[in-house]
Amino acid sequence: LLSENNSGEILKVLETNFLAAVYCTREAFRSMKASNIDGHVFMIGSICGHRVPIMPNNPLNLYSPTKFAIRALTEMYRQEFLDQNTKIKVTCISPGVVKTNLRNHPGNIMPKLSAELNPNAIADVLIYCLQTPPDVQIHDVIIKPMGETLC
Repeated sequence: LLSENNSGEILKVLETNFLAAVYCTREAFRSMKASNIDGHVFMIGSICGHRVPIMPNNPLNLYSPTKFAIRALTEMYRQEFLDQNTKIKVTCISPGVVKTNLRNHPGNIMPKLSAELNPNAIADVLIYCLQTPPDVQIHDVIIKPMGETLC
């Protein structure tokens, strides 16, 4: 964050991890409202949005703050949906390390960690949240693989 000439990189992280969620949620809300559907919005956070990992030359320097922001954004949407007299649910899912193809990408600067979640575990959580009764809203879910030590 303190390096010179990194404004483009900073903006890219903010656009990807935060602004994309803002824009997508706005459009999803408009669609649900136009269709008169009380749907369910999922915000994808991270365990790093609950605690900043301590790592040498932290490669996640701006990642954690954007994921903290996702948690705050989730609560703002919850309040706005209520203010709009909808019953749209919103849930923040905060996974630990997930085994994806990105983990094997040559540009990946994250250290290899022994414990990783299978992406299907995240899908199972989403399905569980979707199956709750209309009067139940799961606010936050933290899901980590057994043995993860990142946060």
